[in-house]
Amino acid sequence: MEALSPKWRRTPSGITLARILSDIDIDRLEACSSEYQQQLDEVDGVSGRVELADGRRLVGQSLDGKTLRGASKHGDDVHLVSRVRHESGTVLEQMRVATKIDERKAAQRLL
Repeated sequence: MEALSPKWRRTPSGITLARILSDIDIDRLEACSSEYQQQLDEVDGVSGRVELADGRRLVGQSLDGKTLRGASKHGDDVHLVSRVRHESGTVLEQMRVATKIDERKAAQRLL
């Protein structure tokens, strides 16, 4: 329990938080997040489940491309393509693309 008790009893400064966040490898964070979401998806209950006669389970998924609102105020536009599970709305995987035109290439990779 001691490990969860911070030495200092105050919130870190904005500069400290910015320094810590700037060291995060975004691609690695995205990969870890996708892996975690997929693990959650594997242990999900039976809601919305479709099973074939041979026992195989079908899971509906879709692809969705979005441009993040407000991100251009801090630099370039941010375009993301996501693979999403129908039943839960869980984002199983997503990747950033340079332009909206690149969404097709990202979709092929995500599928």
